[in-house]
Amino acid sequence: MNRPRLFFAVTHLFGVGHLRRVLRIAEAAEAAGAETLIASGGRPVDLPGFARDRLVQIPPLHAAGPEARVLLDETGAVADPACLRLREDRLAAAFRAFAPDLLVTELFPFGRWKLRGEFLRLLDLAGAAGVPAVASLRDILEPVRHEDRLAAQRAIAATRYAALLVHGDPALTGIDPLFGEGLSGQIHFTGLIAPSSPPEAPRTDDILVVAGGGAGGARLFETALAASRLPEGRRRRWRFRTGAFGAIADPGLPHVDMRPAGEDMPGELARARLCISQAGYNMVAEILATRTPALLVPQAEGRQTEQTRRAAALEARGLAAHLPQTALTPRALLAAIGHVPAPARADTLRLEGAESTAAHLLALARTRSSPRLSLAGGRS
Repeated sequence: MNRPRLFFAVTHLFGVGHLRRVLRIAEAAEAAGAETLIASGGRPVDLPGFARDRLVQIPPLHAAGPEARVLLDETGAVADPACLRLREDRLAAAFRAFAPDLLVTELFPFGRWKLRGEFLRLLDLAGAAGVPAVASLRDILEPVRHEDRLAAQRAIAATRYAALLVHGDPALTGIDPLFGEGLSGQIHFTGLIAPSSPPEAPRTDDILVVAGGGAGGARLFETALAASRLPEGRRRRWRFRTGAFGAIADPGLPHVDMRPAGEDMPGELARARLCISQAGYNMVAEILATRTPALLVPQAEGRQTEQTRRAAALEARGLAAHLPQTALTPRALLAAIGHVPAPARADTLRLEGAESTAAHLLALARTRSSPRLSLAGGRS
């Protein structure tokens, strides 16, 4: 029997969290018997061998600000129509060459709206070939403030997608109101995409500080570093791990270990007494999987609410402490550290999201057709 072929389309515009989440899904799908290809439209990053062998890079983009209102190409120039058309063409060529049994779009149609041209073209190609489409969505979405856009997103989801896979547990965050009531039959909760075999290691007394790139991550690092210089901070040992696009100068302090984040973040968490982090999806999933006490300082630049909502949900369940970014100072950080409780057991939460998602994808890929796709146009 031929292995089902799954084509993933993902673009990370800030850090690499979206790409790493797709990689975990793809790896689980391969283990379950699928063949995968990931078309990545974000900036190239150094990835493990599994990812390199299954990834095709299209002309990369990144965001100029926290709300991705302006997209920049690899030269730093604003992405123009020619750049976007080239991305569309490369994506279409990769899709045709791979000839998949299933299309998976990460975040779209409820995100990456500025890139809707390339996603709609993929959906057209999939529809013409009778290939089902699935949306891979995180637990909490950023709100949409324009009713006409939200209506368009819901219409695309309703008519062009066989399923909407939400990588969360409704017991923690509920059903995002962005979906509305009309899509309830297509939504499937997979559980959080966490490490499948979290490491077991003896806890040290270290405080692990982790954040991605961007202004919010830089501010968290700078504040934590300032806290480490205060008398109370000097009595502790700190491990700083910078994100893929973040950097901060090593202060040369004996009680501070500063280095780029590696592939073994679950291992770093398992060894830490406490983690100070933003509240991004992947980080929270790893914190829960390793049962690490955590102080969350959610990113909240501009009008972003996703991380704040996630941090508040975790705090309400006794799974983490929450310090708003607006209250972040060195002394407030040290005070909050002293009040982080041991995490409540997360056993009731579903953390096997990668494996659950893989099972959903393989089941749909083996059908090789979907009545919802009959409305797709023929643009190619």
